[in-house]
Parts: sequence; C-alpha cells; structure tokens
Amino acid sequence: MTIISASNLVKTYKNPDEPSKLFNAVDGISLAIDSGEIYGILGPNGAGKTTTLEMLEGLKDIDEGNAFINSINVQDYPYKVKQIIGVQLQANEYFFTTRALRIINIIDSRELSQILL
Repeated sequence: MTIISASNLVKTYKNPDEPSKLFNAVDGISLAIDSGEIYGILGPNGAGKTTTLEMLEGLKDIDEGNAFINSINVQDYPYKVKQIIGVQLQANEYFFTTRALRIINIIDSRELSQILL
C-alpha cells in the first residue's frame, strides 16, 4: 500500500542573484513510497531535498503537482497530515524562546500556521 505519493512536485522561488528571474528549487519530482519501506533522498546542497520534504509535510506550499500522505491530499488537508506524521525540523530557532506546552501544540499542528507566518 502506498503511504506517500507525489506527482510532478514543483517549488519556485525568486533567484537571489537576479530577483527578476525565478528558479525551481524542486523541479517535477515524483515518488511513491509503500508502507514499511525505508526511503532516502540524497543529493548535494541546494538540490531541493529539504524543500521536497517540507512540501510533503505541509510546511511549504506546493506550487505545482500534488502530494498525498496516507491518501490525504497535503494541499487540501495539511493539518490532517500533521496529525499522523512525525517531523524533526531542520532549524528550530523559535524553540529557545517558546514554552514547552506551546511547542507541544505546534508539533500537534494546532498553532503551526501562526508560527510559520
């Protein structure tokens, strides 16, 4: 049974060297991961690994394509996805000034959108 699927995911940003131009940090990645399967995403710095995972987790908007976690559409129901996944964030800058109960609520996705805005 497929537990994670993504089709033609794209994430576009402004080019930091030329703000009038855009670049794709993620450029059409597709994948299907079955329940119980161990899967790794490898690549050099700047290849889009973290951005891909953040889109699958519902932490970044998906510009094109679609993603499903346990048959839940990530774009339509990001909070339902967050209720069933575990995430270790790459950067935790707000944890140093945030109380433990609030961190639990963030991880439980009730307040995540307020922190990320």
